Amino acid sequence: MQEILHRATLLCADDDASVIIRLRAMLSDTYNIVATASDGEDALKQALQLRPDVAILDISMPRMDGMTVARYMRKAECPTKIIFLTLIQDEDYVAIARTIGNGYVLKKKLASDLVPALQSAVRGEFYCSL
Repeated sequence: MQEILHRATLLCADDDASVIIRLRAMLSDTYNIVATASDGEDALKQALQLRPDVAILDISMPRMDGMTVARYMRKAECPTKIIFLTLIQDEDYVAIARTIGNGYVLKKKLASDLVPALQSAVRGEFYCSL
């Protein structure tokens, strides 16, 4: 009997629809994208309901930023690994990300850094584009 390999489940949250399209194109062959969200409140709702293996959260989203979403997820003891996706190159943000997340990927390095960040997150390690 052939063993069925688990494809990690993902939640992708970004208020830029073109980023969501790009994430789907990059990741859907390897990962199971179970939900997308265009604002932080919807991302939090989806994360707590679906409990995906990994949530990719844009830091700057309407209704609730990605860092706040992550804090609520942690407070709810949601086991989902969190990778922040951002334009913000700031060590202070990275320091916060290390305490509540599993990765920090700059959008300008999305093509080269997102898959390694996902792999690191699944292993329980922190990945940073900076």
